[in-house]
Amino acid sequence: MKILKYLFLGIFFSVLIDSVYSQAKKPTIFIEKFTSDSSVNGIASILERCQSVITQNIFKSGKFILLERISYSEVEAERERQKSASFIDGEVVKQGKAKKSDYAFSGNLLLKNATLNIGFKDYKNGFVANPAVINLSPLLRPNATKMDWAIVENKLIKSSDYLISQLASSVKFKLVKSLNSTSDKVKEVLLAGGAKDGLYKGMEMEVFINTMEEVDNIEISRSILVGELEITNIENENFSDCEVTKGKKEIFQYFSSKTKLYARVKNK
Repeated sequence: MKILKYLFLGIFFSVLIDSVYSQAKKPTIFIEKFTSDSSVNGIASILERCQSVITQNIFKSGKFILLERISYSEVEAERERQKSASFIDGEVVKQGKAKKSDYAFSGNLLLKNATLNIGFKDYKNGFVANPAVINLSPLLRPNATKMDWAIVENKLIKSSDYLISQLASSVKFKLVKSLNSTSDKVKEVLLAGGAKDGLYKGMEMEVFINTMEEVDNIEISRSILVGELEITNIENENFSDCEVTKGKKEIFQYFSSKTKLYARVKNK
C-alpha cells in the first residue's frame, strides 16, 4: 500500500510540475476594453459581448495566459461552468496594465461605418497585425435576432483565429549556425527553438532578417524574407536541426557577413 501511495504522489507532483512549467512557457495576452466613437445606448453592451467572444476564443486556444477579462464576475461564471478552479488560478491573472503583457487584442467600433476593427499587437517584437474588420450593422438594428448574433460571433471567432495565426508568425527563433554547407550554400542549420516552443519535425519555417526603416522620423522594424526551412530533427527542448529548402545561397551570404538570421512559423 505504501508503494502505491508513493507512486501516486510521485505521479501527482510530476503532473503538477509539468502543468506549472507549461503555464510558465505560455505568453501573456491582454484584452483591451473594446471602444467606440459613439456613446449611443446599447453600444456598450454589444461591445462587451463581442469582447467576450474574442476572449473566450483566445482562452480556448490554450496558447496564452489571459491578463484581463471584461469583469471578474464573468470569470467566476466561467469557472462555475467549467467546475474548475484552475481556470482562474492557472489561466487568468487579474492585472490591468497592458505594458506588462507580451501581446494585446483591441477592438474599436466606428458607428458611421458600422464596423468593428479588431487589432493585434506584439509588444516584444514591435509587430502590429492588420486589423480584421467585422460588419456589425445587423446588431445595430432595434430588433437584432439570435441569428444576427450567431453570424457576427462566427466572424469574430474566425477573425481572432486569423490574428492568433499572425501571432505564431511573429514569434521568432534565431539561426545559430550552419550544420552542413558547401563553398557557397548552406544546406542545414541549427535553430534556437525546440520542444518547449511547440516546434515539431516537418514544421515549415521562413527565414528573415530585421532592418530598420525611418518613417516620419520614427524608426520602424521591417523584416525581409531570405529563405525557408523544414525542421528535420528536434534535438531537445531548446534546439532543432533544419534543412534549408529555399535561399541556400542567401543564407550562406548572411552567415558569412555575420548578419543575424531568424526563423518563424510559415503561414499556410
